[in-house]
Amino acid sequence: MPARPLDSRCWTIGTSRVRGAHYAVFPERLCERPILAGCPKQGLVLDPFAGTGTTAVVAKRLGRRFIGIEIKREYVRLARKRLRSAHAATGVRQRAAA
Repeated sequence: MPARPLDSRCWTIGTSRVRGAHYAVFPERLCERPILAGCPKQGLVLDPFAGTGTTAVVAKRLGRRFIGIEIKREYVRLARKRLRSAHAATGVRQRAAA
């Protein structure tokens, strides 16, 4: 059977690592497409399993607001650190709850 061309619904995205992050960090590119497709500029992205904040960082970079929910304090600290770094790189202001 001849090989079929890749379906445009299949994404080829390499893995990435975040220093100090937990085991399930996914590449920023993985959440870009769904955010762009499903959330308008200045819209609100909800990530109920925020982890180290990958979705939050991408949402801010793409001009969206976000709410991240995470139970582990260690991951919240890492997410805040990543957001501060993203803020320094882009000038986007961060506001985080205690």
